[in-house]
Amino acid sequence: RLDIVVPCYNPQTDWVDTFIEQFKALQNELEDISLRCLLVNDGSTKNVSQPDISKLKEYIPSLHYISYDKNRGKGYAIRKGMQSVESDISAFTDIDFPYEPKCLRDMYIRISDQQADIVTGHRTSSYYDQIPLIRRWLSYGLQQFVRYLMRIPVKDTQGGLKAFNRKGLDSLLQTTLDRYLFDIELIKIGHQSGLRIQSIPLNLRPGFSSQNLSFSIVFHEMKNFIKLLMK
Repeated sequence: RLDIVVPCYNPQTDWVDTFIEQFKALQNELEDISLRCLLVNDGSTKNVSQPDISKLKEYIPSLHYISYDKNRGKGYAIRKGMQSVESDISAFTDIDFPYEPKCLRDMYIRISDQQADIVTGHRTSSYYDQIPLIRRWLSYGLQQFVRYLMRIPVKDTQGGLKAFNRKGLDSLLQTTLDRYLFDIELIKIGHQSGLRIQSIPLNLRPGFSSQNLSFSIVFHEMKNFIKLLMK
């Protein structure tokens, strides 16, 4: 069994059809594994309606829907979803399922074979060839900061697909940052706890397109990074 947490905040207008299509692709890749999806609505103000959720549940009977009114951030939403995990192995990904389904299978195998407690992903050169230039610069810049300022065994912390056993899940639930840099905090906590952390390559699925981050998000995350350094 595998529980997958997917945070959702003001998604694209066609997100429901993409969600169904890509979740089915995951099911086909992991056909021997029972998948349960936990969709967390992080205070969306548009493009999420009850008919949307009804349609998702029609095509994905295993879907479990969690919602609250105030937007709190990706880190908070993932922790909220992970509190309802029932399987011994869990994962989280983004609502547009950006990575090839095979990536999740590789992570599941590492966890189920007891090779690792946390499996994260490092984004390949093909990933950076398909994202906007500003996101590419931000990703490279953050990797350099992490490499030289944080004593953790993972250079690329921000890949939006990670998997855990129960020990790794406990580390995730100890994080406190509510937005994007909770990933760094997660790896730091896991490393300090002596957990086994491995990384696999992440490739974007065909046809995926990424958007730029807003300046306000970048500025807020710079402050969070300083908080992590001070810890």
